Amino acid sequence: MKNLTLSIMPSYKCNFKCQYCYLGNLIQSDNLLSLENLESSLLELKQLYNIKNVSLYGGELSLLDNVYLQRLADLIKLQLPKSSISLTSNFSNENILTFCLLNNIKLNVSLNEERYQYSKTLQQIKKYTGTKLFDLTVVVLPSIINRPINELYKFYNKLGFDVFFIQHHNSVYKKSCSISLDQFSRFLYDFICYHSMQSDAKFKIENLNVLNDTDFDPNTEGYLFINPNGKYCTTVFKNNIEQYVTFDNLQQWQTFCEKSYQTYIKSCSTCKYFNKCKAEHLETLNNNNECSGLKRLLTLLQNRSIVK
Repeated sequence: MKNLTLSIMPSYKCNFKCQYCYLGNLIQSDNLLSLENLESSLLELKQLYNIKNVSLYGGELSLLDNVYLQRLADLIKLQLPKSSISLTSNFSNENILTFCLLNNIKLNVSLNEERYQYSKTLQQIKKYTGTKLFDLTVVVLPSIINRPINELYKFYNKLGFDVFFIQHHNSVYKKSCSISLDQFSRFLYDFICYHSMQSDAKFKIENLNVLNDTDFDPNTEGYLFINPNGKYCTTVFKNNIEQYVTFDNLQQWQTFCEKSYQTYIKSCSTCKYFNKCKAEHLETLNNNNECSGLKRLLTLLQNRSIVK
C-alpha cells in the first residue's frame, strides 16, 4: 500500500482575523463536516492506502462542540488505529490542550507576530514554558526573515517548545504576503545550521523530521484533504498562488494524481533527488524551469551532515 498523509478540515470557522490567512472570508462559513460522510471516506481510504498521519485543522477547531470533537477523535482512532493524529489551534480556548492530551493527539499552536491577538496568545503560551505539552507552528513571513537568527533562536529557546516552520503561500482567497521558496529555504537552512551549533538548545526543529523521513512522498498522491463539505480535495499552485481542487469521488482524485505524476516525471526524472525531494505538491520549478529552493536546502544540509 502507498503511504498517504490525510488532512481533515471539519470547519473553516475561525474567531481570529489573521491578515495572511489562506482562507480569507471562508472563516465565516458555518459548514460542518458530517461525521457519517467522514466515516464512509475513511472506510474507503484505508482499503487502499497506509495512512500514517492524520492532520486536523480549519478554521479554529476549539470553537466546535465538545461532543462533536470527541466523536471526531473516536471515529479516527477506531478506523485508523495505527495513525498518529495532530491538531492545529490558535489556542484561544486552552481547553483544546486538555482534549488533545486525553485523546493522545499532538497539539500544534500557531504563533506569529502578524497573528490576530498575538500578544494574548504569547502570554497564554508562556504559562506552559518548558512543558513540551505542544509544539509551535510558525509561518515564515517577512517579520521572521528580517529578524536576526540569534534573536529568533533565543526567543524560541526561552519558550522551550519544538517548532515547525511553514512556508507561506499566497491563496486564491487571500494574497497578502510574498515569500519565495528561495527565501524560505535560505531562512530554514540558516536557522537549522545556527541551531545545530548551539549547546543549550531546549527545542527541536520539526522540519528535520520531514527532511529525514525516507517515506516522504513529494507527489500530489501523497496528500489528500477532506473539507467541511465532505469533498476530497488537494492543493495546486498556479502562478505561485495556492488553491484547492475538489473532487466528487476518490477515483477523480486518483486520475488527477496520475496526471500530476506524469508532469513530475517529465520535469524531474533526471534529478538525483527524484522521488526523494522535499518539495510540496509538485511545486518544484520556478519560472525558469529550475528546481526550487527546497531541493537546495536538502543538498546543503546533507553536505553538513545535518540530515541523513
